[in-house]
Amino acid sequence: MRHTPLLLLCVVATAGCAQLSAQKPDAAKPWAWTTEQRLAARFDPAAIKDRQDAYERRLTPAQRLYMAPEPAELFLPSELIDGLLIFGFDQDQPRRDQSRGLYHDGILALGLSEEEFWSLLSSIADRSRTAAKKSSTDTDVIQCRTLAAILDACRRRFGHQRFDQFLYTTMAPHAVTSNVTNSVTATKEELRQRELGCPD
Repeated sequence: MRHTPLLLLCVVATAGCAQLSAQKPDAAKPWAWTTEQRLAARFDPAAIKDRQDAYERRLTPAQRLYMAPEPAELFLPSELIDGLLIFGFDQDQPRRDQSRGLYHDGILALGLSEEEFWSLLSSIADRSRTAAKKSSTDTDVIQCRTLAAILDACRRRFGHQRFDQFLYTTMAPHAVTSNVTNSVTATKEELRQRELGCPD
């Protein structure tokens, strides 16, 4: 698998206002969005057209080959952890060093040195991949379950909100289409299942 807050005037009961508020994601805290909020925003037809128009106005044709058309907050956590693995462990050392440099401050904010972080992530990825291979022989399912397991392990290690904040403030701004290629044409349900770890 490779790939403006709305101000509401509430004139109804307090419970109704709370329900509306819960459905509206906080644009200032993209790491706090739910999967359903992300998918709803990502697949809204009007919003898609607005994003595409803005994207084409902002970038040259050459830039569009590698720059992501989606705002950072619309990537799912599993897509961002995928990108972190791709770029953080790139076989090309200059590219790898360049990518890791982008994540430097965010890693330190997690309380680890860069060396400790990449060693920990490598270990988590190896264990998760081994476990996923025991549950399926399908390559896509293995990849899906591996990413879900890595994400879960990192959230347990650093705290769910803290690690998601790292993903959306450190990783997401540098996300590009090359690490979410398959997700560009994936359906809402396919993305939902990937985020769930491709359960049986």
